[in-house]
Amino acid sequence: MKILLPFYVLDPIKPILFDLWKFLLLNCLCSVIRHWLRLLCWFR
Repeated sequence: MKILLPFYVLDPIKPILFDLWKFLLLNCLCSVIRHWLRLLCWFR
């Protein structure tokens, strides 16, 4: 029973966590792209 408890607790928060994860991933991707663009501009 104790093992199942986190699932019940996490279930309502799951969409929020997923949104947060997507947001962080997009942020990371954007910063990486920006960084590469800057490097490309610098090398040109």
